[in-house]
Amino acid sequence: MGAIGMVEAAVGVAVFSGWTKIAACLAAAWLGVIAINLATNGTHSDVAVREVAIAAGVYALPQLTAERETSKVRSHELPDPAEVLLIHL
Repeated sequence: MGAIGMVEAAVGVAVFSGWTKIAACLAAAWLGVIAINLATNGTHSDVAVREVAIAAGVYALPQLTAERETSKVRSHELPDPAEVLLIHL
């Protein structure tokens, strides 16, 4: 169990580093396997559903990261007001 915890911690750190896309896919797969294991045991089906929901959210993270990387407007950059006026006219 200690080794599993270390792997999960490493994946968590990787999600917040430059390896977001790969680590998020690994985390989603890991959570999916946990959900399948819980569902096949026949017990803790509520936890299995929760794991599927979390896996779906983690799977969306790489898509959101890619969208943010390609986005013209970032949180620390404000658009030129003249460009905004031209876009809305």
